[in-house]
Amino acid sequence: MSKVSVFNMAAADELGRDADMEVGPLEAQGATAGSGACLPSGADPLVEHMIRRVAESEARIKNQSRDEPDLTTQQKMDIVRGILEKSHLTFMERFWKYLAEEDLEYFQRMQNSYELDFYMKEVKKRLDNAKKKTGVKNRRYEAMQRMLQDGSYFSEEEMRQRDPLLYEQHIGQFLDPEEKNERSADPEMSLSQMIMGQIEEKIIESKLAWQMEREDDMLEEEEDSDEEEEEDN
Repeated sequence: MSKVSVFNMAAADELGRDADMEVGPLEAQGATAGSGACLPSGADPLVEHMIRRVAESEARIKNQSRDEPDLTTQQKMDIVRGILEKSHLTFMERFWKYLAEEDLEYFQRMQNSYELDFYMKEVKKRLDNAKKKTGVKNRRYEAMQRMLQDGSYFSEEEMRQRDPLLYEQHIGQFLDPEEKNERSADPEMSLSQMIMGQIEEKIIESKLAWQMEREDDMLEEEEDSDEEEEEDN
């Protein structure tokens, strides 16, 4: 092991001593595979990109008290690198949710254990689901564009009433509470109009909840279908 690797491991151990080591389902069963794995000497661009991606993600790298200064990106990278060098399995259990498809190439280079294979499949499954959701959103966006071109939507409010999920995905989620209130506020609105507006709001919320549930069910059905195809193969 190079002096650089030894220094990085020492720095990671010092900074990550009280890190919150999240225990994955397989390690809880006593899995120990992957321990003691070391990175090859020299900088590997694939590994460095993976480490930086994790360090810059929302992953919890180290527990800190309120009065402690935030860790720099380099400090986070040192901790993440130390975890990877110490145990591939621990690295996967803590950070698999933040890995990209190209990161799996690193783990495919070595002789994998059942536990590592499990997490690699979880990464692929998460990425596949994300692609499916993006595909659904893209199809809904294309539908919205066609409706706009055809003149089916005459206003933002009509769009929200006709397709609450489409509106939420492309407009609503980007509005802060104040902007949402401005859209619903009308100083000249009568009491009867206000009551009707509240009723319509409840209808829109119910329709949005139904659409979201229906979309989730469709994604689950696609996922189950993919799993059945994998088992058949």
